[in-house]
Amino acid sequence: MGISKQPYPSAFIAIFVTLLCATANAQKIVNPITPSPSLTDSGSIICNDILDPSIVNLNKKALMDALNLEIIAQEDAVSALAAAVQRVRIGLNNPKKPLSVLALVGPTRTGKTELFKAFLKYLGGTAEDLIVIPGNELMEKGGTSKIVGAAPGHVGYGDPLDLGNKNMESKRVKLERADGTFLDANFVLIDEGEKAHGDVWLLLMRALDEGKLKLSNGEVADFRNTFFIITSNIGQEEALAEIEFARSQYIGDPKNFDQTGRTIPELKEKIQTATQQAMIEKFPREVLTRLSGTIQYYHLNEDHLLQISQKMIAEIQNRLLNRTVLAVGLTVTEAARKQMIATGTKFENGTGDLQKVISKEVEDPIADMMAANHINAG
Repeated sequence: MGISKQPYPSAFIAIFVTLLCATANAQKIVNPITPSPSLTDSGSIICNDILDPSIVNLNKKALMDALNLEIIAQEDAVSALAAAVQRVRIGLNNPKKPLSVLALVGPTRTGKTELFKAFLKYLGGTAEDLIVIPGNELMEKGGTSKIVGAAPGHVGYGDPLDLGNKNMESKRVKLERADGTFLDANFVLIDEGEKAHGDVWLLLMRALDEGKLKLSNGEVADFRNTFFIITSNIGQEEALAEIEFARSQYIGDPKNFDQTGRTIPELKEKIQTATQQAMIEKFPREVLTRLSGTIQYYHLNEDHLLQISQKMIAEIQNRLLNRTVLAVGLTVTEAARKQMIATGTKFENGTGDLQKVISKEVEDPIADMMAANHINAG
């Protein structure tokens, strides 16, 4: 087992890891050539690999590479998810709480839900393994019944629950730990979480804090092996206002202005601040303090939409080629895709308009030709 240099952000952590490595030395894990780990000038710990980096680090990079191919232009979000997964894989998560509670906030239709669908696919699962609870079904005080079930004697008592153990067990996905063992994990998405009633959040906090929740039918739902994901579009009106103000102050060719804000540090910070302030005003403080992390999403520009349109067209191509009756080839030029983006999409709507314009300009004409038998073999 070789020696590696692992960077640490502070002397405190460095000292802690030094002590940890010293303990490992007693177990003959530290390389005998360096019996005592040392702190270098760069703030790195020279220590034997207590966790083999060929397992942890390379898999983290592989996950990021795979997700960045699926989720366009949200590298910060992909990196944050990969970091959360790695903490779980090496056993740093609290075993008495959910594996992670992540808030994904930002503009609509920019890949928040798709990130976890892509992650499930990467793990060998499917999008159907993601347990989705829409926030608009939790807007009233009675939304608590959507979580724990209706009370005895009320309509709906005994109905299957999304968060009931039976449904949770049917949607578990295997997540490999760094030691080669497997964890059966669940993924619960609370979509548009800002719409949920305060009483619903008070109830959910038990699950977020204790990893367990008693349901109305008497069973105790176990969330200790669960990733909770909360998505929200909150604060985006304020973020758009910051973008427009920055645009009005921009000196130079308007074509060079990054309206997403991600490459302009001052604007990026203002977008994040607007989002954070909106969350403080809308979500109970007790919920915010239980988050493992908040992942900021950003708007998509024309180049991003062009990449995404290529993926959407490829999906249509695959469906046409895999038809059992008559396989059909399809080619859509980059110029055509640019035209659809320019005339059929709005910046603030993310990929929502893009899907509509592709359906209108590509899928509908093909469907019309097929229905009229204008596409034949040969």
